[in-house]
Amino acid sequence: MILPILPMPREIFHYDSGMTATYTIDDFNRMPADAADALLARCCASAKWCARMTAARPYRSCDELIAAADAHWREMTHEDVVEAMSAHPRIGQKDIDSHGDAHGGDMARGEQAGMADASAKMRETMARHNRDYEQKFGFIFIICASGKSAAQMCEAIRARLENDAQTEIATAAVELGKITRIRIDKLFR
Repeated sequence: MILPILPMPREIFHYDSGMTATYTIDDFNRMPADAADALLARCCASAKWCARMTAARPYRSCDELIAAADAHWREMTHEDVVEAMSAHPRIGQKDIDSHGDAHGGDMARGEQAGMADASAKMRETMARHNRDYEQKFGFIFIICASGKSAAQMCEAIRARLENDAQTEIATAAVELGKITRIRIDKLFR
């Protein structure tokens, strides 16, 4: 089943990481396929998505790369979305480094900065909601956490626990798309 993932306006997702791009589009276009796939896995860990993105090279700009990312993401199935989620640390997880830089662990630390100063009670509440969410849906809670406070993330998981499974996988897919855009921006802009 292909998921109904709607494109979002670009301006919503611009992320100013305070750093310059790590790679140019030309660098990416010239990489061997396995290196390009590995680089893209830092943005989205769906092997099918990475392979499609790599196969569609060359790209002329970061904007074209992001447009392709959106188009290919809309073609992903439930299984592809769950695969991409598997590379993400839980919101509030202390050992984000265990997810490694190969799947964006380095980026996840900054994305989840809103949890850094959360109280012990807030962390405990988030951990409880994470467990409830995983038990209900069978996958981890995904939210584009950039710029969100711990309280906002906690409220979001609480609200999304009310969703049915089909609504929630579609919601999670949209959130993964947002995260992917931010990560592409970090690497190439």
